[in-house]
Amino acid sequence: ASQRLLPRILAALLLVFLGVCPAVAAVPLRVVAEEHPPYAHRDPQGRPAGMLVELWALWSRHTGRPVSFDVTSWQEAQERVQDGRADVLEGIPLTAQLDPAFVLSRPYARIPVSLFFDARLSSPGSLRDLEGLVVGAVQGEKGVLFLLEQGVDTVLPYPDYPSLIQAFQRGRVRVFLAEEPSALWALWDAKLTKEFRRSEPFFETLLRRGARRGDEALLAEVELGFAALKEQQEALLSTWPGQDLGAPRNNPALLLSGVLLVALLLALGVLLLVLWNRSLARRGGERTWELNRLLGELQESDRRYRRVLEATHSAFWDRDLVSGQGYQSP
Repeated sequence: ASQRLLPRILAALLLVFLGVCPAVAAVPLRVVAEEHPPYAHRDPQGRPAGMLVELWALWSRHTGRPVSFDVTSWQEAQERVQDGRADVLEGIPLTAQLDPAFVLSRPYARIPVSLFFDARLSSPGSLRDLEGLVVGAVQGEKGVLFLLEQGVDTVLPYPDYPSLIQAFQRGRVRVFLAEEPSALWALWDAKLTKEFRRSEPFFETLLRRGARRGDEALLAEVELGFAALKEQQEALLSTWPGQDLGAPRNNPALLLSGVLLVALLLALGVLLLVLWNRSLARRGGERTWELNRLLGELQESDRRYRRVLEATHSAFWDRDLVSGQGYQSP
């Protein structure tokens, strides 16, 4: 009996083992990021949303490994990775001061940083034109240090983008330096679609992802999956809500189009002027010809009149009935 029972036990153990392995393989990769729209935030239902959430959904579909994505504060996100409650810290800005216990990926996204200003202001040609204006920026971002390095000493830092945009909306700051995706998303969310314009980017900052030191193999696995999604990743990270808001920036193509349009209008004006001058000249020529014709007829009539007078021997006289003056031939 024991001989017949042993194979059944082994078969049961094998089934259990085969059932456990897929479960182990299906353990989600735990990703955490700072709440920073439009990269990562929570939707009205409280669920994680944003470009990074969508990006990791692509990675999960490509690799077949499930991903658990959460959004929290910057400090909490770091602590979760450090103490093992999360595997990957996503959306790390280049300027972030991280604990040496983290190992980082190569930069995978470039973020343009531009000057945003009240649409009623004239476009500043350079940062020197900001003299006397309070310039807003988000604390902890590279923009604060950049402005100070450029000699702008009226920088007013704000803790986050919602507070910065609220200050802009209330007129407390009329100019601010910010990352384009975050600023445009916040302006779009605040329904400020026509109240501002923006400059060309002054510089770019970079995004990376990281894991705790010792998990280099895990980070390499993550990077390998994203390497196969390079085009999709670039397309996804270049589109966000509010992207097209603001007056068009100084774009070389638009500038060239404007120059060509002005040149075309000038050429058209010159052509119309030439045609008008030719028309005047033609009309003047016709008028001159008409006057010459009338003068010729008058001279011919005078010659005929003189010939008649010279040919006759009779006297003639002429009397003006209005003035009473008269004329009698000799």
